[in-house]
Amino acid sequence: MEFSLWFEGEMVNPDSDLYRAHPRASP
Repeated sequence: MEFSLWFEGEMVNPDSDLYRAHPRASP
């Protein structure tokens, strides 16, 4: 559930703190 929320947030806000905290595959 947590991963889902993070993934969703990443898609909605790609420039949010979540994305920076979880740099999955940034080019």
